[in-house]
Amino acid sequence: MPAQGGRRGVRTEYQPPPDVQRQIDEIVASRSAQEAQPTLQPAAERDAEFVFVPRYNVEAGAGAGRVVERESEIGKLAFRRDWLAQKGVAVKNLAVIRVKGDSMAPTIRDGALVLVDTGQEKVTQDGIYVLMYEGELVAKRLQVDFAAGGVIIKSDNPAYDQQHVAKDAAENLYIIGRAIWAGGEV
Repeated sequence: MPAQGGRRGVRTEYQPPPDVQRQIDEIVASRSAQEAQPTLQPAAERDAEFVFVPRYNVEAGAGAGRVVERESEIGKLAFRRDWLAQKGVAVKNLAVIRVKGDSMAPTIRDGALVLVDTGQEKVTQDGIYVLMYEGELVAKRLQVDFAAGGVIIKSDNPAYDQQHVAKDAAENLYIIGRAIWAGGEV
């Protein structure tokens, strides 16, 4: 049996009473409005999730060292608060700098940004450190030499030789901090 009522050209099998149709339209409209609203995270929650670490205009050499004339903050980089907590670092001790050169490739590429924990001023474990060596700022892998005493300064790039710093001279190494993250362009 053909439907009656409704708009021309539209076949209507059932038309609810006007008061019921109004309620249906209100429900559909409210759901559409809710779905259309972006679910933005409040700024306070977003900021609580991230730590904004100062980035400095300082470059450490990976290869030839760099002379630091002065440092100033040029921006900030965001890191997840929970990731930093897993690393066990104090936020107040963090800084981001650039590393130039290829001696630490492939671990740290030329031009990469490096997150440095400046709270680690002593070589307590093998790792990549930013340090002043012979008056220049460098990023190098440091390895404690338990057999001979002192520290071995290594590059991850096999084209570069390692250096042994005797125990008495190792005390003159000025450790800026330990590198805990590196990132850059691909």
